Amino acid sequence: MIRAFLAGFVLALAFPTAALAQAQPEALLKQAESFYEQLEYTKALRVLIKVQQAKGVTKIQQARAYLYMGVCFTALGRARDAVAAFKEVLKRRPRFRMPAGVSPSIRAMFMVALKQMSLPATPGRAPARRPTAGGGSKGAGTSNAVDLDARAPTKSALGKPVTVKIDIDDPRKLVHHLWIRWRVKGGPDFSTIKLKYDKATPKAEGTIPALETGKKGVLTYYVEARGMRGNVLARAGSEDEPYEIAIVTDKGGSSNVGWWLLGIGGGLAVAGGIVAAILLTRGDSGPAPPPAGQTDITVLIK
Repeated sequence: MIRAFLAGFVLALAFPTAALAQAQPEALLKQAESFYEQLEYTKALRVLIKVQQAKGVTKIQQARAYLYMGVCFTALGRARDAVAAFKEVLKRRPRFRMPAGVSPSIRAMFMVALKQMSLPATPGRAPARRPTAGGGSKGAGTSNAVDLDARAPTKSALGKPVTVKIDIDDPRKLVHHLWIRWRVKGGPDFSTIKLKYDKATPKAEGTIPALETGKKGVLTYYVEARGMRGNVLARAGSEDEPYEIAIVTDKGGSSNVGWWLLGIGGGLAVAGGIVAAILLTRGDSGPAPPPAGQTDITVLIK
């Protein structure tokens, strides 16, 4: 089933097509799922391009769109395009792996993408990023209802504050608070800053004060999304595996803001190129051959 395949990406049921051009990213993703389930793969791809171009699209939603693109291209026999789409997923979710039960064709294309990205078939131990809603206890809520990602500069100048920007995927409006927890690596317990969260805006940011970056070293941090009662709904990083920012003496530091788990990697341009390939070559002499050394074992997705 497609929902088992997309577990953790929280795609819901179909959405009417009337206002598709103005639809928000989440509604577009729902529309793409509807087309996919009707075996309308090319129509699904057209909608998925709109997701990438939609105003306010989050990196999480982009990853979900690329995942669907990879599945659609696999079903259409477009091996190269499927691999390219799955690579974009992995740039944004390098720990994501296909669950058991996925069709052999999808798994084959995904394994090619892993190989080209030099990623292992089984990821290392992941941070506790996405416990079930309700604080992680079974039955306390719906699993994978919230997803969270954080970004910050990889370097910061000595004595300057550091801004952490956050993307929240919270379709059920469960999040009430965001916490940024930080400390100097090797220092005492984490400090906490509590952020106001506007449910209408899937973004937030907080600033770690300069006082915390007052000496050369490494600043570590992670982010938590919490529910109304303070229960942890999702994490970006964790206390055991926080994200790191190098504190450097040169004032320039680094203005290159990198996603801790979500590489930007050409997003829109790649999406346009991938979809153009299928839309412009449909009806040609056949699907493009898979990457060198690979075999395309197209199997219909059930």
